[in-house]
Amino acid sequence: MKKIVSRGLLTLAALLSFAMPSAGQRLPPTAIPEHYDLAFDVHLANASFDGVETIRVRVLQPTTEIVLHALDVVFHQVTIAGQTATVATSAEMQLANLRVDRPILAGVHDIHIRYSGTLNDTLRGFYLSQANGRRYAVTQLQATDARRAFPSFDEPALKATFAVSVTIDRGDTAISNGRVMSDTPGPGT
Repeated sequence: MKKIVSRGLLTLAALLSFAMPSAGQRLPPTAIPEHYDLAFDVHLANASFDGVETIRVRVLQPTTEIVLHALDVVFHQVTIAGQTATVATSAEMQLANLRVDRPILAGVHDIHIRYSGTLNDTLRGFYLSQANGRRYAVTQLQATDARRAFPSFDEPALKATFAVSVTIDRGDTAISNGRVMSDTPGPGT
């Protein structure tokens, strides 16, 4: 009887280890997102986009590093709480480590990021679709796909609010599943 119980506990432990996410895939618990301001400038002709984002985060403990999910984006400029950050990315881990010299104190702070990306052909993140001789930029932000469109805390438990703006070419139309707050023609229209 004791032998069966031990096997049962060993089997349960093995099953639980497969059910638990790998620690390498989870972000460290140093900051929690509260709100994202995202601005995309879409370039259909060359299948690319430029992004500017501000993430309002609650830093839980003083730190010199905040880790985000990011994949297939190029960082151009990052500041955290007014400090210029250096960025180290890992495509394999799908992470970006943002580091500053002076500790960011516990509390609410902004992360500002300028970046760019490619409208990919994998139907994930922010991608290019073609039909009827036209090109379309489309988003697919299922679990773990948002990191291909913008650097983020791309985990279901880390919920936040979003404000999104998109700049597109004249003659194109942007469609959203959220309420349109404004629709403003750009210069030269």
